Amino acid sequence: MANNLDLGAQGSILVGSTSIVNGAVTGLSNTTWTGTNVQADRAATEGQLQQVSQAQIETNNTAVKYATSEQNGNTVVDYQNIVLAAPEAIVSKDATTNKIHHRWYNHQ
Repeated sequence: MANNLDLGAQGSILVGSTSIVNGAVTGLSNTTWTGTNVQADRAATEGQLQQVSQAQIETNNTAVKYATSEQNGNTVVDYQNIVLAAPEAIVSKDATTNKIHHRWYNHQ
């Protein structure tokens, strides 16, 4: 078998149901991301990347986060306050009294 096979710019390869046409690989069998049985030397498909991206968006929409503000065009993180995703509120702890304070807000 040859070490290098050059099919030219318009060449294609078909192996089982997997094909390479114009540099795009289609027909792969490992297209669902499960988070288990990860192979470090195997590329992710666009579908797997979309699954991971969507999971991150869903986590971001429900996560507890530090409050932020804009100062001189920069985002500044306020490590003394957290923002709850739903219902929308900011919770803070008074550093002097150690009392917890909250305020509800609507950022529509």
